[in-house]
Amino acid sequence: MNRVTLLVAILVLTAGQIAPAQDSTARTARSCFRGRPLPACRSYWITESGYGIRLSSIDRYTSSAPGGRFLPSVAVGGMRNLGRRVAVGGTVETGLLGGLYLAAKPRVRFWLSPNAALDVSPGFLVARSENMPRFAPEVSLMFQDRIGIAAQSFLIPVSEYQAGGSPITRQRLTTYLGLRFGSKLGVAGAVADAATFLGLVAVYLVACGRGCD
Repeated sequence: MNRVTLLVAILVLTAGQIAPAQDSTARTARSCFRGRPLPACRSYWITESGYGIRLSSIDRYTSSAPGGRFLPSVAVGGMRNLGRRVAVGGTVETGLLGGLYLAAKPRVRFWLSPNAALDVSPGFLVARSENMPRFAPEVSLMFQDRIGIAAQSFLIPVSEYQAGGSPITRQRLTTYLGLRFGSKLGVAGAVADAATFLGLVAVYLVACGRGCD
């Protein structure tokens, strides 16, 4: 766990030190809130909110399998351009996968054009419930670092009951596909998620003011 978190910190804080020395634009570019390639930005923040839907069904499996139909998530971090085509960095992400999780995600971004980018991230869940997966790779295609499409996969342990026998636990690949909002849209999504969560808590407390079973 500590080594994964340290890896993300190293990528975010010191990635610029391995940039090509001959790229003089890296020394004159500025830090940005919304991501753009060189020469516009030397480094930039990642503020994202995501909303995915599970592509496969687990109806024939027991309820012990983690993961709901929907996957909301919020991520924050930073990236640094190593050149005009590649950036490296990482994020810390939290989301709901049948329970709250915290993930460390190193990230590599490939700028396809000044407005389009392909992000590849091998995610590691560093805080999770016992039956949640540990490895969660993700690929996303972002436009202007504001909106994009993201696919995230999990190897989820599920229990399948056999007729007349004991349950068999298997690892099953489950993929969530959905929208990813970045920059100011990502912040707005995170605020909306927090407001929704607080609203649900308030409704629960009011409904259970006289006691709940």
